[in-house]
Amino acid sequence: MSPVTRLEESRFISDDRPSVAVVRSVASTLEVNPTDVPIVSNVVDPEALDAVVEGEPTTSVTVPLAGLSVTVNGSMEVVVRDPGFRATLERLRRAPSNVLVLGTPEIPLDRVLWSDPFVERGGNRGPLVTVVPAESGAATGTHVPGTRSRVAVVIVGDFVRSRTSEPDSAPETPENLTIRSIGRPSDLTALGLSVHEQLSVWADADRPTTVRVSAIEQLLDEVETARLFRFLHLLVGRVRLDGGRGRYFVDPERVDRTALRTLEPLFDAVVTVEENGDRTIEVHDPTVTAGVDGTDLRLG
Repeated sequence: MSPVTRLEESRFISDDRPSVAVVRSVASTLEVNPTDVPIVSNVVDPEALDAVVEGEPTTSVTVPLAGLSVTVNGSMEVVVRDPGFRATLERLRRAPSNVLVLGTPEIPLDRVLWSDPFVERGGNRGPLVTVVPAESGAATGTHVPGTRSRVAVVIVGDFVRSRTSEPDSAPETPENLTIRSIGRPSDLTALGLSVHEQLSVWADADRPTTVRVSAIEQLLDEVETARLFRFLHLLVGRVRLDGGRGRYFVDPERVDRTALRTLEPLFDAVVTVEENGDRTIEVHDPTVTAGVDGTDLRLG
């Protein structure tokens, strides 16, 4: 089954008549030919739409087309919205799922994606296993959420060497924090065992465990794509078996595009966050977002 792509919002400026602009904007959003978009007369009288909107900058009309909500105004600004986007995002947040998140480090991904991208909101949240590169601030525990019941930080790389210039920078380790270190990023066996052992220790937790991996760029620098694929395949399978949540963060500017495309099918969904905050969801496993209205964009 082909992935279903959801784009939160697209904006266009058109020189066409409103009835034509609506169709072409939907086609651009879905990356299909205008002839593949349902006939606009199925949902609105094209001549009436043109008559109401043309020459009236303050007037706008919204019509449903191909599963999208399309708004056009007299200034010929067209906004295409996916009414199922937020429902899909919320379902991914709540359901056991493995989600790959693509975005640059400068983007505040946690806030841009959803208010809490990892587990349920509020209260004493479930355990967290976070895999981070040694140079990351999270390796010191400085970014560990304080409301977690239990946290394990698995550091990939030479943590001691990376901190020699800041010997007093690490805070005192909290009681609920476990730190594990994998000296060589190429040692995927040790990394896998470390994560799996921690998940086994928390098998009796009353809330789902979240696995967060933000060291994929470093791993790709050290191992072949095929090896990393096999490693992630096992990790994703373990998270799925445990009914947990996996969140895997990658800066697409730092990795080979071919390697990234090889890894993407492993995940239930891929969320892309652009520098301007625009978000796109590509759902690979529709069962994860089952129950979301309009999950399948309609082209006929």
